[in-house]
Amino acid sequence: MKKALVLCILTNLWAYSIIPMPQSLNQIPGTSSFSTTLAVKNASELNQSLSSSATFTFVLCQQTCDLNISKSTQLKNPEAYGLIIKNDKIEIQANTKVAQFYAIKTLEQLLASKSKNRIAFKNVEIIDEPQFAYRGSMLDLSRSFFNKDYILKHIDRLAFYKFNFLHLHLTDDQGWRIEIPSRPLLTEVSSNSAVRGGVSGFLSMADFKEIQKYANSKNITIVPEIDLPGHIYAALRVYPELNCKDYSNLTPAHVKPPEPYRDTKVKWSKLCLAKTEATRSFVSDVIGDLVKNTTGPYIHIGGDEISDSLFLPFISWADTLVNSLGKTMIGWQEIRKAQLNANSIVQIWRRDFKQVAAETAKYGYQSILSPCNHTYLDHANDYKQLETTLNWCEKGGIDLAQAYEWVPSHFKNIYGVEAPIWTEMVHSESEMDNRAWPRLLAIIEVAWTREKSRDFDSFINRLDVHRKWLKTFGIKYYPVAEFTE
Repeated sequence: MKKALVLCILTNLWAYSIIPMPQSLNQIPGTSSFSTTLAVKNASELNQSLSSSATFTFVLCQQTCDLNISKSTQLKNPEAYGLIIKNDKIEIQANTKVAQFYAIKTLEQLLASKSKNRIAFKNVEIIDEPQFAYRGSMLDLSRSFFNKDYILKHIDRLAFYKFNFLHLHLTDDQGWRIEIPSRPLLTEVSSNSAVRGGVSGFLSMADFKEIQKYANSKNITIVPEIDLPGHIYAALRVYPELNCKDYSNLTPAHVKPPEPYRDTKVKWSKLCLAKTEATRSFVSDVIGDLVKNTTGPYIHIGGDEISDSLFLPFISWADTLVNSLGKTMIGWQEIRKAQLNANSIVQIWRRDFKQVAAETAKYGYQSILSPCNHTYLDHANDYKQLETTLNWCEKGGIDLAQAYEWVPSHFKNIYGVEAPIWTEMVHSESEMDNRAWPRLLAIIEVAWTREKSRDFDSFINRLDVHRKWLKTFGIKYYPVAEFTE
């Protein structure tokens, strides 16, 4: 009986097509109507990045106003907000600029109608906050490059749906994608290669700074990743001192320097960790340059898919280096057995994530959950894409239900959720859009909304309305079967 009641309540809320679903939503019948220019009281408190939205603009108001912004002692989470729409008035309660931002994004999604001069919103009362502090998307730029313009578009799309981290996988065997001033050959040579059929290129430090500045204006933090000490052939090509004698660090040696690598096989290259001085000099240069130009608190050092007796000591040293430079290290799940600083974060990616998450919590570290069988969006959207995707983790691909129907809150020390897209077979903007959307909408609801407020049937009904938003953003989304025509 209780389950039926919950389903009935959720069904009634389908009319409010908000993604991610707020934690608390009370229906109020009717709509409230306004001019497309909303008069705002307390506009001095307004987040400057909200000077306009896709639907309306704001102007200063002193007396009779459409929208009032206030603070509330009841909101403890810095990302929490309240939103009340009724009687042709809007009230936003928010203690921070980011909370205001999320309230406005929800307001946009509540749009009921729009004409040339008037807009109307569905009446409602919402109290909302995210389940997890970290809600991320990851783009692999190393196998096939995606330029600054696409990354900026991706940031806009993520911000609309309350993602707050964008992880850029910048280096791998196939290509090096970030300028490192102290090691110029990395981009002079190793940015010119890509996976077979992919795109080459790199981000200059000026590009990287621009991306971060724009992301910060949208309340998104950029997390740059330099993959170490494996997945490193792009560096081994141009700095021979990083290789062992007879290239024993390349096993098997699919190619040898200075030949570029264009295949998709992994787990075959690594730094010659026995060459401590050369290796640590290189890593110190790279991480040092990256830290100097990174505005966010995190540096991701990779750390996956490597077998070497010196691996754990290297990771401990790298962790100390990152911390000494004022940043916090993130690494893939293999780092969890090294001696790490207490604030270091482990990103879990294998399908046995439940066991690994429990183990990581015992070590005392926080986890970002990216289980490959739920969040690896380079996998097929459905069975129709199996011939054009690499589905090594989930042979049948990852459909919307599988991306949605898992519960990260069942585990301890969870910092958040992230969905990676690897680019072995994703070489164009339309292909990236196709893999990301609409499955990223399932991921953000998993990351934002608590289990008790989530329901897949409700999500599908709300998702269908969001096709208009995906089209507004110019997204070449995959036409999932759940979309009605």
